[in-house]
Amino acid sequence: MDVVPWDSKKYKNTYVRNIPTKGVKQVMNDMFKQYQLSGKMREKQILNAWSSIMGETIAKRTSKKFMKNGVLFVSINSAPLKNDLMLSKEKIIAHYEETFEKGILKDITFL
Repeated sequence: MDVVPWDSKKYKNTYVRNIPTKGVKQVMNDMFKQYQLSGKMREKQILNAWSSIMGETIAKRTSKKFMKNGVLFVSINSAPLKNDLMLSKEKIIAHYEETFEKGILKDITFL
């Protein structure tokens, strides 16, 4: 049996890729759009931003928070704090609009 050496020049660059490449961020955004997960991701970001926007003092007195149809529902353990937050609801929404985009949060309800 005769061994034939492999000719690298013959097989070099036989496959040329003409498909444009995408970055990981673009692929993830496309996946979120296709599986309709972008809204849920945005809701999770809004919920996770509560402690950074409101501060640790208020976050410690928050027991539960969730979103439904663009409305943030927050359960506050302290009645006086709940009253103060109700009075400054528009200011809190403005802070969220500075952090995210305008119109991302329709309303806040304190429970």
